Amino acid sequence: MGVLRVEGVEYRYPNSSFSLYIEDFHSESKCICGILGPNGAGKSTLLKIIAGILKPKRGRVLLDGLDILRVDMKTRARMISYIGQNEAGVSTPFTALQIVLMGRTPWINPWIGPTSRDVEISMEALKRLGAVDLAHRPFSSLSGGERQRVLLARAIVSNPKIMLLDEPLSNLDPRYRLEAIRLLREVVREIDAVCLVTLHDIVTASMMCDYILLVKNGRIVAYGSAEDVLCEENVLKTYDVRAVKVRVSSQQLIIPFDLAE
Repeated sequence: MGVLRVEGVEYRYPNSSFSLYIEDFHSESKCICGILGPNGAGKSTLLKIIAGILKPKRGRVLLDGLDILRVDMKTRARMISYIGQNEAGVSTPFTALQIVLMGRTPWINPWIGPTSRDVEISMEALKRLGAVDLAHRPFSSLSGGERQRVLLARAIVSNPKIMLLDEPLSNLDPRYRLEAIRLLREVVREIDAVCLVTLHDIVTASMMCDYILLVKNGRIVAYGSAEDVLCEENVLKTYDVRAVKVRVSSQQLIIPFDLAE
């Protein structure tokens, strides 16, 4: 079982008073860890640091003891899949299948190009997301929910050790949202990946995540099992809203219902 650990990571945007500081945080493979917090809390910044898109001022990001911030780009690309927050809105001439094939890039010989096996793996990923009929359609012609499903397929085709998903369920209708949650849970366990997911919807987080990292103003508010962390007190502290826990079937959900006074 792999363990991702973030130690003493600090990042500050140029010409900004905001700073992110994560003293110590870890997540294990075969689990989904939700990263929650208000807008501007540092959720996307943390994912970008782990992905190697942003370089922290100090700190380490370790996978089973290996500092992944120090490995070469190709090695990192084979270890990590990343879906950015705004990728579903990008206009591109590529088809859905070509978008998914991009997830295979670290494994493709640039002199030969994608093999029939790469195409087969990509089509299978689209099938699992209920999007195989979109394969040959231009990505730009798809709806927001269809684009999100294609991007999720791209995230799983390389069997990554770390999956970083920034708001991956936005634009999905209730049925596809539930199907995507089920699929992600299956895939994370199947490929033995560490999965970090930023979310705004607390109800979805309580349904989807094994662990929760709550952040506010670039600092950790709480971290632990979803059942323990998603409580009325922590939601109030993080979002300044009141919430209540309810049990639906076998699931315990937390639902915000009012602004704090």
